[in-house]
Amino acid sequence: MVESTIDIASAIQAKLLLVPELVCKFENKDIYALQDWLAWIKDSEALLKKYNFAECAEIAGLHALICHEELKIYTDKRIKKKTVIAQAVSTVNPSQQILQNIYNRLQEKIENVRVVMKQILVVAKSAGLLNFNSEKETFTQFLQSLLNQFKSHVQLAPSINSAIASIGRFDVIRILAEEISFE
Repeated sequence: MVESTIDIASAIQAKLLLVPELVCKFENKDIYALQDWLAWIKDSEALLKKYNFAECAEIAGLHALICHEELKIYTDKRIKKKTVIAQAVSTVNPSQQILQNIYNRLQEKIENVRVVMKQILVVAKSAGLLNFNSEKETFTQFLQSLLNQFKSHVQLAPSINSAIASIGRFDVIRILAEEISFE
């Protein structure tokens, strides 16, 4: 099953929105700051791996930097703790930047498709193709039928096929549902 580009972007955005809180924990010297940051790094790595983003290896590398400091032998435990926390804080910006870059790429795809769908819907509306009858079909059936009409239309097919290739059929239908207006 192809994963939803919109859902992946939302999951990455949710991870990014946690970063300010985690930074505040470091700033306030919260005793769980390091533990929470390591959990964020591991979760982010798993998220990227789940969706086959090669950048999961970069996140793993940043995780390894923290582990490297934790494994060093220090005579003074306070110095070790401060050094490990300093190393963890130094991974915040590169980690969030990796996720931000992926998020931006996904959002660009989604927004490009959204622009195309808005343009197509203007044409479809003027051509009288937006005739939804809730007694004959569900809204989902209507959207799938409309998408099939677009795919079979000589002038619209290239744009629709490009949109589907970019983010997937399910997400194109989702955007259609968000952007369609019967007024």
